Amino acid sequence: MSKKLRAMTEDVARLAPTSKAYALDPTPLVAVDECLKSRRVWQAVRSLVRSRLASGGVTLWQETYLNPDGSIATVQGETPGRQELRALRRNPLLRRMPCPDTDIASFAVAHFYTNQNIVVLSSDTGEERNGLRALFGRDVGEVIDNETSGLGLTLIVQAGATREVEFIEGVIAEFRRSVWETGFRELVI
Repeated sequence: MSKKLRAMTEDVARLAPTSKAYALDPTPLVAVDECLKSRRVWQAVRSLVRSRLASGGVTLWQETYLNPDGSIATVQGETPGRQELRALRRNPLLRRMPCPDTDIASFAVAHFYTNQNIVVLSSDTGEERNGLRALFGRDVGEVIDNETSGLGLTLIVQAGATREVEFIEGVIAEFRRSVWETGFRELVI
């Protein structure tokens, strides 16, 4: 259990509806996990936004690099075409540091401050005790399921055997038929 993530979710659930930045529109924000950073996924996200089925698309990770002198370079997650990240990756002197699942879940929760509904896309099918699915289902889901804040989180996970194109088609179909409800739900495509 991540006590910090649960406390953050409780704070955001309580404070978000009072924020002037809070969107009254229930159209969901699409948040993409690091394991799905492909051109096709982002084309699908842009298509959902253009169709007004989604309010926007964001990444849920940071690319953090340790420079040889010990300083850290941090850039918000990559979407295809971000030249500055490619330059960092090409530098053999930089060592990439992973973004933990607790940070990814926290980035998603922070978006509740301006969005009622968030749909997270991930291919993290693991069942680790503090993995992404457990964090969302246990620490975030239990809070928003028990709150009257009106927040909704849907985690759509790409199953291991599902090809990327089939996953994207399934996500788009889900957006076309869904009525976004409060609380937490997980779908595996």
